[in-house]
Amino acid sequence: MSRLPELGECITLADYDSDPWLLVTEVREESLRAVLCAELPPRHQRRLRETAGDPAGRRELVHALRQTDLQVLAIPRQAIERLDKEQCSCASH
Repeated sequence: MSRLPELGECITLADYDSDPWLLVTEVREESLRAVLCAELPPRHQRRLRETAGDPAGRRELVHALRQTDLQVLAIPRQAIERLDKEQCSCASH
């Protein structure tokens, strides 16, 4: 992978057959922090759909998610497969 995903981008893990969708909440040089899209409350899932293609809106959503008690996952760079955020399953419903 040539670059790390951006804040607010949807990604999947390359090492898992189930391809869990994750929303990036923090970008570090060698890792990311992200939340599972499937665990987002309905209002945040709606906001995720509404902000598809809107980086500023996604950053606002990430800021709001940081105020919640959602479990945050630390993901090493080599486990990440970047995909187009429009393909994110929670952003396409």
